[in-house]
Amino acid sequence: MWRRATLRLTVNYSLIFLTILALFSGGIYFWVNRSFSDGFVDQVRGQVEQTDKTELSVQQRDTVRTAADIAVHNFRNILLVFDLVAVICVPFGAYYLTRRTLRPVIASQEKQQQFIANASHELRTPLAVINGELELALRKAHSVSEYKKALQHSKHEVEHMTNLTKELLLLAQLDEMRDKAPEMAAINLYELLEDVRESLTINAQKKSVALRMACPKDVVVIGNSTLINITFSNLIHNAIKYSPADSRVDVVVEKLAKNHAQIVIRNQGAPIDQAHQSQLFDRFYQIKNDRHG
Repeated sequence: MWRRATLRLTVNYSLIFLTILALFSGGIYFWVNRSFSDGFVDQVRGQVEQTDKTELSVQQRDTVRTAADIAVHNFRNILLVFDLVAVICVPFGAYYLTRRTLRPVIASQEKQQQFIANASHELRTPLAVINGELELALRKAHSVSEYKKALQHSKHEVEHMTNLTKELLLLAQLDEMRDKAPEMAAINLYELLEDVRESLTINAQKKSVALRMACPKDVVVIGNSTLINITFSNLIHNAIKYSPADSRVDVVVEKLAKNHAQIVIRNQGAPIDQAHQSQLFDRFYQIKNDRHG
């Protein structure tokens, strides 16, 4: 598909450039040809008569006309050489421009395909777990505790799907707002991170992970509270998710210059391989060995 689009766009660009070149060259040649016609001889004669007070002879007029014809001929040859070089170079330039034009589009589609693949995986996994739990529960009679356990597992996967769906909707909204400047305001980081810590306390307790935060109470930054809340919620949630049991996650905030701060989130999990670090901010990207379900 992209090869066809590249070829079509290259041809279109080439036709546009060549049309402009033809109009420009034709206009220049027409203007030069008219400038060096009989009117040019009259202009030379007028200048000579005005300066030397003498009239050009027929032979002198012929000489001037011949010089004008030679000048037009040489200019035409130069213009033809220039046009020939341009005709050869224009397709290459058009192809380069096409590649630059399509590069962000191709990158965007690749990210979209990766996003769909990862989102499909994330949605398919909890559905498979729920289906397995229900099939197992319906296969034969079980005790109340076993039914309760199956329902709890299903409820956990439903919550996971709900959160994932919210994230997908949020990302779609953010894409629509990409061209709009977000509302900025002064934000107290201590209060914001306290809200994040309280919302993630249950997740930390389930894994026996201690969530510790060290933040001065007077740290103020300028930003969008919703987006900053989402950012730190995701970062701290992942830090908890990929922490070993009976470990801790530290959130350390250091106040810098006015309205600036440094935030460090550190867990005791295995370090991320350098080969995957460049893709950490890709949506739904996960290292294959760390996929759950």
